[in-house]
Amino acid sequence: MAIAAVLVSYIQPISSYWTQRQADQRASVQLNEFRQQNRDLKQRVKELYDSRAFETQARRMGMVRPGERLFIIEGLERR
Repeated sequence: MAIAAVLVSYIQPISSYWTQRQADQRASVQLNEFRQQNRDLKQRVKELYDSRAFETQARRMGMVRPGERLFIIEGLERR
């Protein structure tokens, strides 16, 4: 009976350890994904500070300079 009581007292800490370890591994994977996203976003910010890239992105969004006219031609394939 005493052995059973000792075994039961070890089950909870071991179970808790494995649960925490799995949570830690998931958090570590997510942290690495966030770090990669951060690097990608920092690179994107650098690209957008280049005025040509900024203008290209704005034009893709349909923006035009003051005094220009926007023409939309449908049915053309993108390259």
